[in-house]
Amino acid sequence: MAPNNTNAVKRLICEFEKPSNISKRVTYYLKFLLLMLDNPLFTSIATLLGSAQTQVGKLNTAEIAAAGKVPGTAALRDEELLATEIIMEQVLAEVQKKGDANFAAAKALFESLLLKIRERSTTEHGEFEATQGKLSKTIDVRRQVLKGKRGYLTMISIDKEKWFIGAFGTTALDTVDNINDEPLVVGTNYYLKSRTRYKNVYSDWSQIVEVTCI
Repeated sequence: MAPNNTNAVKRLICEFEKPSNISKRVTYYLKFLLLMLDNPLFTSIATLLGSAQTQVGKLNTAEIAAAGKVPGTAALRDEELLATEIIMEQVLAEVQKKGDANFAAAKALFESLLLKIRERSTTEHGEFEATQGKLSKTIDVRRQVLKGKRGYLTMISIDKEKWFIGAFGTTALDTVDNINDEPLVVGTNYYLKSRTRYKNVYSDWSQIVEVTCI
């Protein structure tokens, strides 16, 4: 009998192949979104894909303006870049869910969408805590503090099916006070998860934490 392979791949993680040049990144994102729209697996998120296309268009306009070096345009471009990265991560999360649901087809799916693939032999949880907030209708989140300039993304859900941005930034401590732009509701159980970005590479999602809003 052959020995057990303890390093067997248990999960494939998809990641963007993001160029550092903003104009090239816009082109890459638009190609990716067109492929998503053409794929019948993602008809249920057509609204999200349309919103992402609109946001990438805003980034493109802002980048063109910033190239003219008019005061204030670079700051606006950076705002649009952050908004773009947030919504594109939402789209990427939808692709990851499809890959997780069908491991055998995940590699072909990710490659067809121009995505990088990272193999995971274990689930990369990291340290993440979510607790009832110091103020009513808030949830405090705490991530593991890591060296280097890190970005932290926290997602929130009420059913572990549809996820929304809860907090996004460079601080390991943050507070979530809304879900899909609606205030949190006292007595409702919310689910939260987090991931860390370093040099444009994201970790796997943390464990999911359940918190009752007070």
